[in-house]
Amino acid sequence: MSSVPPSLSLACTLCSERISLDDSGRDVLGGVVMASTGQILMKKGALRGRSRSLLLSFLDPFTVVGYTLMLGSTVVSTIALKVLPLHLTVALLPLGYIVVVILSVTVLHERMRRHHILGMLLILAGVAIFNVGTM
Repeated sequence: MSSVPPSLSLACTLCSERISLDDSGRDVLGGVVMASTGQILMKKGALRGRSRSLLLSFLDPFTVVGYTLMLGSTVVSTIALKVLPLHLTVALLPLGYIVVVILSVTVLHERMRRHHILGMLLILAGVAIFNVGTM
């Protein structure tokens, strides 16, 4: 357990212990959302840049913002990792895959297929199995 000031209390749904988090817990979730959003924006920029040169594709505003969000999520997540228990971090980071699928469906209008749903269920099962030992 880390020495984090308890300004936010999060009842872990996958384990029986109660973990006190400060802004770092929100930072990890924020980092997950930032990375997921960055991936969607990079995809959108890549789709817009199909007929352009590679350099112009990299300079597309969607791509630039996407890479900026990815860099920001790395910085935020690294800072949060300093103070959070590893098992909590490992439980939160895979949620990014689920967020990407949801954003792909809502923003890019891609179809969610059976294997996407199965993959999300496997991720959630993996997180639950990983945290069984912390109960």
